[in-house]
Amino acid sequence: MRTDHEELCGTSYGSFCLNGGICYMIPTVPSPFCRCIENYTGARCEEVLLPSIKSQTKGKSTSEC
Repeated sequence: MRTDHEELCGTSYGSFCLNGGICYMIPTVPSPFCRCIENYTGARCEEVLLPSIKSQTKGKSTSEC
């Protein structure tokens, strides 16, 4: 959700976002927000997205003989 009004955070928020997330500020919003890299989520990119069971079993046979 990029807007023309968002700006990168200053050095005072240097470690606000975790796991490689990028910190942004919107002048009309009092707190920063993070844009997370792939496989991370959460307000500060603090949560790892685990692969779903469906994607892990895709293409594998589930029946045994």
